[in-house]
This record gives sequence, C-alpha cells and structure tokens, in this order.
Amino acid sequence: MSYGSSKGYGSSKGFIFSLDAYVAFALTVVVIYGMFMFITYPHSYYYEFEQTYALATDIVYTMGHAAPPSSSYSSYDELLAQDIMAGTHDICNEVRDIIPGQYAFEITYPSGSICSQASEYDSSITCDAYRKVKVTVPLMLTDYGTQPNNGYNPFGYATCQGDPDRANDEMTPCDITYSTYTPPEIVMDVVNITLCI
Repeated sequence: MSYGSSKGYGSSKGFIFSLDAYVAFALTVVVIYGMFMFITYPHSYYYEFEQTYALATDIVYTMGHAAPPSSSYSSYDELLAQDIMAGTHDICNEVRDIIPGQYAFEITYPSGSICSQASEYDSSITCDAYRKVKVTVPLMLTDYGTQPNNGYNPFGYATCQGDPDRANDEMTPCDITYSTYTPPEIVMDVVNITLCI
C-alpha cells in the first residue's frame, strides 16, 4: 500500500491558485482605475467643462487668425504681443467682443496678469472666484520686437560712383558688397487664456 500523491492531482491545485490570484489582481486594478476616474472627473459640471474648453480653444484659434474689428493689427495675437511690449491693455476690450458675456476671462503671461474681466451677467464671477469651471488654454505668441530693416539694393547704378539715390552709402559696384538688411528682434512668449463660469 502506497500513500504517495497520485499523478496530476497536485498540479491542478497550483493552477487554480494562480488563476485565482490573477483574477483578484485584475479586479483590484479595475476597481482602483474606476475609483480614480470617478474622483478626478468633475461629473457635476463635466459638460460645462467640455464646452468651456472647446470655447477657449476656439478663442485661441481666432486670436491667431482673425483681425480685431476696431484695430489696425492683422490679428489678435499681434495686438496682444504689442500690448505686452508696450505695457498697455488694449486687448481686453477687443477680446471681450469674441467671448460670450456669461464667461469671466483672464489673460496672463509668466511675468504677470495682462487683464481680467468679470462676467457681464454676474460681476461676482471672476477667475479668482468662479462657481463651476475654470479652463486655461495656452497661446504661443511670436512677434517682432523690432521691425526688420529690408535695406536697399546697392546695384541700382551703372558706374563705380555708388547709389545715386543715397548719399554717402560708402558702396561702389566695384567693391565687395555687404548686406544692408537688419534682422528683427523676435519676441516669443506663452500667454494663458483662462475662461471661468
């Protein structure tokens, strides 16, 4: 009489315990992921958040491609770049025209705030004291700090006397010419457009 284990009986126990551990681990991961998704999404104002984010991205796109109606600039971001360099805040009234009145908005950049306006419907709603959602979308500004100087063509003459249209240009066609172009100073900055409701 032999009291040893029969063949194959002990190996099925190991498989069942491994399968049980795998299923328990998978269920734990699903529960933790579900809790994370439930906690991090603002469910009560989720649709307002989505709508405000879509509006903010549309405003940033408009600022880069459309001209302000009451300004001589070719786009809102050009006006904004000039506002940053000059220290004026002309952009606020221009931007208010493309942002619906129920939203408060704020335009900031790394050195500080450019402007901030409360909601037109409820002046207590600002981006510091908002009730539902606050969405910030970045806008990359690139503009000339100084305008380029295109220079002039030194070959507008036929003799070695220099350009007849310019006095003392110190160039003759018989000499090696140099460029009279002066490159501009490029200003790049990240500006945040914040909408609140």
